[in-house]
Amino acid sequence: GIATPSLDVLIMNKLDFHPNVRRMPLFGLGCAGGAAGLALAGKIAGDDPDATVLLVAVELNSLTFQRDDFAKSNLVAASLFGDGAAAVLIRGGANGPIDILKSTTLLRRETNNLMGWEFVDSGFRVVFSRRVPDTIRKMMPESVANTLADAGIGVEDIASFAFHPGGTRILEVYQSELGREPSDFRSSYAVLSQFGNMSSATVLFVLDDEIRNSPHKSGDYGLLAAFGPGFSAETTLLRWA
Repeated sequence: GIATPSLDVLIMNKLDFHPNVRRMPLFGLGCAGGAAGLALAGKIAGDDPDATVLLVAVELNSLTFQRDDFAKSNLVAASLFGDGAAAVLIRGGANGPIDILKSTTLLRRETNNLMGWEFVDSGFRVVFSRRVPDTIRKMMPESVANTLADAGIGVEDIASFAFHPGGTRILEVYQSELGREPSDFRSSYAVLSQFGNMSSATVLFVLDDEIRNSPHKSGDYGLLAAFGPGFSAETTLLRWA
């Protein structure tokens, strides 16, 4: 959905935040929004050791349901997407469960028709092209290489993956392109099975599941990624504290 004033204003009026708190609404990033927001919050906190950043992702995908549209694309979207909300607190210089080391973004030109919304008389209609899995396959090597550059590590050194589960076909693309097993994406499968695709909030659900339920050692590297409209990739290198 869309709100003006934006949701951050509603939160400011509900909670006891200082009126000088800087607000930064993000819109239109779709499934990549949670990863993009985490990257931006990490950048702010990394530049200011006194910074505290609250990232909130809210998605009401049920608003896109078109009850009179019996096209296969609409039925797939209705069965795949769900509503969800997630929040993450990022602090500069703090000892949290993970550190954000580096984030990169990658836009593939002339692919803006692959994913998004159409605004029609009956509301929002989801656009979700069959070309999405193949486009992710083409983008992933460059996206991951850009993120791992200068870190002195390869994909084989990554201990955990918090990847946005756009669907089972997309999860299979992750596995084949990275040469990893389905078990490496346990959290992605778990979130998809329990909640569906909640657009921007989904990857934050996956990260939460990784923190709560997957064993990690201090110093282990993690990789977080999501793909969204544009068509774009957001990838972040993490390290467990």
